[in-house]
Amino acid sequence: MIMYSHNSLDETLAKIMMFTTCLFLAARISFDGDAVIDEFKHYSIGIPEPLFDQTRRLRKNTPAIYDSYSFDEIYNHFECKAYAADKSSRPVPSLEQWLFLRKQYKEFVDETASFDDVVSPTLGYAFGNTDEPPPFYAMKSPGKERSLYASRDIKQGEIVHDTAASETLFPDIYAYRRFILSLPKNMICDVMDWAWTRKLNENGPDYVCLGINISSLIRTADKELDANVRPETNISSIFYATRDIQQDEEILTHFIRLSAE
Repeated sequence: MIMYSHNSLDETLAKIMMFTTCLFLAARISFDGDAVIDEFKHYSIGIPEPLFDQTRRLRKNTPAIYDSYSFDEIYNHFECKAYAADKSSRPVPSLEQWLFLRKQYKEFVDETASFDDVVSPTLGYAFGNTDEPPPFYAMKSPGKERSLYASRDIKQGEIVHDTAASETLFPDIYAYRRFILSLPKNMICDVMDWAWTRKLNENGPDYVCLGINISSLIRTADKELDANVRPETNISSIFYATRDIQQDEEILTHFIRLSAE
């Protein structure tokens, strides 16, 4: 069974105690005071800049030991479980939101990063050495989670998704922490749900990865047998169709987020 899991991310975060990330963030975000960040309900924003300005506002009751929190403790502190359960508050991100995330990545992780893909992040990424998006689109149906759906009929064995063509890597866990703490609350929750870890080679280290485009909206199947796309191995970046997929059918993979609670 092949699983893309958040488990190694949690284990890594849990080992980090009192690192100086909080000193880095002190120049940008104050953890004292009475004002609370406006969470941009329903992600109703127009352009990236106001979103960045909003993250500079004060957060109430942010603990001084925040930098020692594990993955699950951060997730719980920002009430991400409740946010995830409220399907109405989780629309498909807009172009402006994807661009904002890329802007934050460049500022807090890698200023040399280039996001010059000819395909809009609202459509995915340049797929298979072409200028075309992958064979899926993002949609949120009433009463359901936002998700990915096949944009055409897909045959068993076809390549559906290539994470190597769409993901951004974090050089270390500290860079990932800086990045998520630069975001509004609901975006923190989204990114923590979207991020995964994988090895680039069999004996290599685990890297935290994130697709800053609609590919991050791929959902895990409720039952493993319901998954219709999978990678061949634990280190493979390519997801293949495990059976024929009809146009407009939901694209589902399978991974397990193991809680440390």
